[in-house]
Amino acid sequence: GETRGIRARTARLVLVNVVTPPPTPADHARGAASWPQQAEDGADPAALVRAEHAEIRPHLDHLRTLAEGAETADDAALRQRLEHVIAFLRTGVLAHAEVEEATVYPAAERLLRALGGATRTMTLEHEQIRARVEELERIAAEARYPDAARSRLARSLAALEALLRAHFDKEEEVY
Repeated sequence: GETRGIRARTARLVLVNVVTPPPTPADHARGAASWPQQAEDGADPAALVRAEHAEIRPHLDHLRTLAEGAETADDAALRQRLEHVIAFLRTGVLAHAEVEEATVYPAAERLLRALGGATRTMTLEHEQIRARVEELERIAAEARYPDAARSRLARSLAALEALLRAHFDKEEEVY
């Protein structure tokens, strides 16, 4: 019943939590549910993630083709395709990331709490994806697309496509 505190005096903090008295067999029985636990409605969370990714993955090809054609397309066509891709990224990919952060990651974190921070790396990738989408929006807002902007655009699209593919692969394999 006493309040205690711990302070890191270096860049790294290691915390050991000692529970006393030791847990009883009844304590262990309470947490002995099968693992991983299925959602109460019987839905397989991994199947749901894969299904969402299956809807998004074909659109990643648009990122690649736009990146490959960014330096040669005329301004009007480039602007139109870029607006379409950014709209998809905002309403499809970033919306998907927000739902995962609100539902999938907390569930995975609860299951993997012994490891701590199990989903933090994926959240960091979501932050990188958001930053790339914002970069695309800044480039798209330019009135013209000089060669330098087209090169930045091509690199940004290619990097975003690679990041998304790797992110989806990791989610499907790990979670």
